[in-house]
Amino acid sequence: TTPKTIAGTEGTLTLTDYDPVTGKVSYSYQQSDSSKDHSGGDTSVSDTFPIVVTDNANESSAATNLVILITDTAPEAKADTGTVTEDGAALEGNVITGGSSNSTDVADRLGADATQVTGVSKGSSTTEQTGNVGGTGLAGDYGTLILNSDGSYSYTVDPNNATVNALKDGGKLTETFSYTIKDADGDWSTTTLTITINGHTDGLPSITPNDQNGSSVGGQITVYESGLSTGSNASAASESASETIQINAGDGLSSINIGGQNFSLSQLQSLSSSNPSAAINVAGGTIVLNDFTANSSVGGIPTSGSLSYTYTLNNAQTHSAVGNDGLLLSGIPLSVTDAGGVTTTGSLVVQVIDDVPTAVADTGSLSEGGVLSVLAADGVLTNDTAGADGWVNTGAVVGVVSGDTATNSAGGVGGRIDGQYGYITLNADGSYTYVSTADAVTADAQDVFTYTVRDADGDLSHSTLTINVANVNLTPAPITNTVNESGLAGGSTAGTGHTVTDTVNLPSEVKAVPVTNGSTQYGTFSIDEDGHYTYTLTKPSNGDNVEDTFSYTTKDAQGNSTTNTVTITIIDDAPVANSDTNSITEDSVPNPVSGNVLTGGVSSGDTADT
Repeated sequence: TTPKTIAGTEGTLTLTDYDPVTGKVSYSYQQSDSSKDHSGGDTSVSDTFPIVVTDNANESSAATNLVILITDTAPEAKADTGTVTEDGAALEGNVITGGSSNSTDVADRLGADATQVTGVSKGSSTTEQTGNVGGTGLAGDYGTLILNSDGSYSYTVDPNNATVNALKDGGKLTETFSYTIKDADGDWSTTTLTITINGHTDGLPSITPNDQNGSSVGGQITVYESGLSTGSNASAASESASETIQINAGDGLSSINIGGQNFSLSQLQSLSSSNPSAAINVAGGTIVLNDFTANSSVGGIPTSGSLSYTYTLNNAQTHSAVGNDGLLLSGIPLSVTDAGGVTTTGSLVVQVIDDVPTAVADTGSLSEGGVLSVLAADGVLTNDTAGADGWVNTGAVVGVVSGDTATNSAGGVGGRIDGQYGYITLNADGSYTYVSTADAVTADAQDVFTYTVRDADGDLSHSTLTINVANVNLTPAPITNTVNESGLAGGSTAGTGHTVTDTVNLPSEVKAVPVTNGSTQYGTFSIDEDGHYTYTLTKPSNGDNVEDTFSYTTKDAQGNSTTNTVTITIIDDAPVANSDTNSITEDSVPNPVSGNVLTGGVSSGDTADT
């Protein structure tokens, strides 16, 4: 009953019991070392004990052997898993011993022989793996695994991997590595380490136009109707504006949409100043994408960038009210989609500055009393500018008043507007007629009117129409003439010299108002329309060379008139004493003589005086 030990070559055999009834001998065997060299194969190690049975008669059996086969204990690698978060800390664990805070590694089953990791590769495999242990590690699809020979490992997500970066919260990626453990006598086992990468949203994408206008002005860019081909400043390029749109997509940029036109990332990256996009039809005009510049990227995929563009206004817009010169076009729709499929919208708002009309001062000239008629082709609108909106279709001129009021007005168009020196009729198409009042000025003067124009969307402008009224001088050079008082009856030359006929030198197209039998202080006169006049002295004047005058009126074709005077000098009829003679006889008594020196005729020698 006392155990009996027998030393073998590989261990110790212990006989633990004997049953005499059955003849059964019980034993146990313990190998002597922790491991054996099974390099020769799984059956290459055994311990042999010869057995001979001897009975009571001292008879012995033939020798036989008790062979203890010491089988190899091969290692068994167990599949391992672990999780790591995008942008998070590295995953650490041990594929041999198992266990870590962020992994579910399973401990491998090891044999008696020393075991270590001898190889690792990317992907799933059941074959023996060699190499890539320790060092800088093995690059996988989404990160780098450093697996050491003792089974410890770390896995670091590649921060520049675009696929990883595109993950959102709740999104996952997995990648698998195969590793082999091998014991000291060459037994190996291969299994997998599967790593799950949990996504992390890097923020919503955004698409934001730069605000060129500033906070005090609506919209992000401004264009001007005046720069249109029909505008008031067509040579300028003010109908266009260029700016940039800022794009952010933390999870990676996939595409954008501008005004309903989609652009993939590759299309954006192909844009340049020499290769802009085709024009996109949007509200009020077109937009052209000029260039895209990535400001930051992950794995070659932009996460932010600047998109330059040019917006061009195509036609005039209707500004709803007078003075509302800044129209905000409805927003041009924008959107950005990131690599995770999330879309965010935005808008580009364009302010369109109205091209308002400009009325420019006009002048016209005529002589007083005349009529000035100006056709529309030469009227007040000729030098005015309608701007891109064009004139209102009912006629551009909408108001006219007398004087320089410096304000817009309404009404009066097509009707009579009285001025200082006449009246005007100004029509909606810019044509006008000015009728000057005859004899209204005594020197050159100006009659001023203020007119107002309106464009197609209601904007107003005013300016002046100045009529230069030239004074008309109808007065001829002073007229003088003479008559002789001696021609009167009883005069010294009775019947001749008391009447004069002459002509007033009238200006061109000026006529005299005819007068027949006009009376003056000393005579009568008449004058016809051509200026022919006759003056007749009818009574003597008191004094020497007395002047008599008569007035006449002249008129021109415009009705201007003036009163003129003709001065007649009356040559006095003075007496003439003639020499008288008489005779007497000497010594004759009585001897008187007589006669009359005034009347004459008493004696033969008397001559009458005149």
